[in-house]
Amino acid sequence: MTSPAAAGTTATVRAKAPASQALSSPLYRTGKLPALGCKAEPISGAESAKRALKALGGCLDRAWAKQFKVAGLRFKPPRQKIITKPVKTTCGSWGEAQGIYCSNSRTLYVLVDSGALDSSRLFLPSVLAHEYGHHVQEVARLWDTYREKPKSAELAWSRRYELQAECLAGAFLSSVRTSLPFSAGDWSALLADQRHTGDENGDVRDHGKGANIARWMDRGYRAGSPSACNTFKAPAAHVANTPAA
Repeated sequence: MTSPAAAGTTATVRAKAPASQALSSPLYRTGKLPALGCKAEPISGAESAKRALKALGGCLDRAWAKQFKVAGLRFKPPRQKIITKPVKTTCGSWGEAQGIYCSNSRTLYVLVDSGALDSSRLFLPSVLAHEYGHHVQEVARLWDTYREKPKSAELAWSRRYELQAECLAGAFLSSVRTSLPFSAGDWSALLADQRHTGDENGDVRDHGKGANIARWMDRGYRAGSPSACNTFKAPAAHVANTPAA
């Protein structure tokens, strides 16, 4: 997962949307994502992971298309590339990431490697759903407000953007929890993984501390709806980047 400030998510230049776009998008008023029958085989290795993520990607396409229709917004799904080694993406070299979304081509990438395969059962599905969340932000123009921020506010706004993608991922995973299926224990294991992926473990303060990453994903999961994911209105402490905040 990468930051919008990083090369991995270079944005397409376009006319600015109103500054309120991220604060009051109609997506927040669309209710729960549809409970689709989404079947994907268990992940036991790289090839099964690729098949499972491809199936899950189709479910993401259908779920978000329905949600955008309710919102009265146009929607086109992203290109999805499931890879087993880092590649040069449409927005630059790979770097250190499990997934990347390139807004310049509306393409998402998910890396299936040994580290991901050794993680919790829902880790790779959550990476896919997170990068898809960035596509949702792009198509709904939630990301446009970021471009209007002064340089001094970029990292703080990046954290809101990344945490919202976590929340949107949680909302989607909630919608498929009975059809995949997965257990409460699987969900708890994923949140435990998420708590170790925060800014306190790196040098760049653009994603938020681990506790907040897990909190926003769980918030989306419990609501099952984008209504829970307006990080742009959240208090600063809820999008903080240090363990003490």
